[in-house]
Amino acid sequence: MQAVFPPLTLPASFPKSFRNLFDNETYKQKKPFVGYGNPSAKILIVGQEVTWKQDIEEQKRYCFENFDDWQENIKKEGQIVVKSEIHHPDDDVCSEAFLNFNPIFPHYYRYNCLDNKKRITRENGRFTHKYLKYGASTTWYKYQKLVQDIFCREKSDSIDFFKDTFITELSEVTRPNNKFERDPNIDLQKQKEEEKKQREATKESIKNRCQLFKNEFFQQFPITIFACGHYADKIFEFIYGFKPADVFSPSTFKQNGYRVYRGENKIYVWTYQFSHTEISDAILGEIAEEVRPYLNK
Repeated sequence: MQAVFPPLTLPASFPKSFRNLFDNETYKQKKPFVGYGNPSAKILIVGQEVTWKQDIEEQKRYCFENFDDWQENIKKEGQIVVKSEIHHPDDDVCSEAFLNFNPIFPHYYRYNCLDNKKRITRENGRFTHKYLKYGASTTWYKYQKLVQDIFCREKSDSIDFFKDTFITELSEVTRPNNKFERDPNIDLQKQKEEEKKQREATKESIKNRCQLFKNEFFQQFPITIFACGHYADKIFEFIYGFKPADVFSPSTFKQNGYRVYRGENKIYVWTYQFSHTEISDAILGEIAEEVRPYLNK
């Protein structure tokens, strides 16, 4: 039977740069997606985009309400109680789970294993998940492995990397995956037009979020890992003043699976999106070795 997790009480002390972000009038109007995890962590991970479909309740709750959720957490600074959620992406929308969701430690009940897509069983004439373990997506599972490697920890029972990292996304345009799957029942030209529209929306989102990433909060992490492949090229050009291609040979990314740039008391790593098959345990171990010394910066 699915384990029932007790409420989790977290000590929460938010850095001044983080609180200032929510006092910014521009951001208060735009309410951008800020991220998940521990704002006081030493490690920032930037992914490509959230994988929810457009115009669904989960997208609204987990992405569009992110800014408001953090404002509520700031009001409760000190001790924040996180409740276990019972919602799963394949379930019907559950208001209790939506109310319990907290970006400081999202889905804290998830087991440290890959999610079983064939988890569905039938009970009383309907499908249910409640007797089966909830695992993590490939991306979060590898984030967990990376953090364990950085801190030289044994594998934990649950996904808890949020205690030691803050994660965000380079694009606010959400989609199930970064590949466009053609539907034979829909006009091909219409699908191509929709694909082009989504790509343009993603480019515009990254351009707009570059300004957000220049904010003091996102700049103060000693360790920043851009787990978004070549999506990161624009942000490096805009914020750090160089293109990765101008600094490194194009072959280094393919040979190593990642690139490293060391600044003053900071390290930047950019690599493939973690759902990519190229991200092996060996690469995670190498990245961990590269960034570990910067935990003390």
